[in-house]
Amino acid sequence: MVVLAAVVSIGAWGGPAIATHLTVRTGDIVNGQVKTPDLGKGAVTRPKVANQAINSPKLKDGGVLRKDLGNGVVAARALALVNADGTVDAARSKNIAASAVTNPQTGIYCVDLPFTPLSAQTTPHANINTTMNVSLAFDFGGCAGTEVSISTRNSTGLVDRAFMIVIF
Repeated sequence: MVVLAAVVSIGAWGGPAIATHLTVRTGDIVNGQVKTPDLGKGAVTRPKVANQAINSPKLKDGGVLRKDLGNGVVAARALALVNADGTVDAARSKNIAASAVTNPQTGIYCVDLPFTPLSAQTTPHANINTTMNVSLAFDFGGCAGTEVSISTRNSTGLVDRAFMIVIF
């Protein structure tokens, strides 16, 4: 009687479930249902990621570090807003200490860094009538040989001016 009840019960429900295929395909998955724990270690590799699929809005702040970047990728290592008197605006600076910048003479600024820079770029801050020069090798006057040297000028000669510096 028990066997007969089981046969009747299976038959009443339409029979046993039978898989139509053993491979899970995209159409079998509800959108958003595959989560990180569902992926095997090393399952997502570079060839499986489409170009431009990972962009800034999809990255957590601080999620990509300098060591994560490929060879040849250059990012600013330091930057600072330097006031006309040679002081550093700490709120607008990174990796350049106030003590690292000197103003040995009018229109000349020196930046002492704890690393060897590849290049540097300067931009006048709030004064468009300024010509600037920046050098990693040439001393414009009063900088040590290892310091980044900056000069600021107007049409009459050297003048103290605020500027932004970005160092790579």
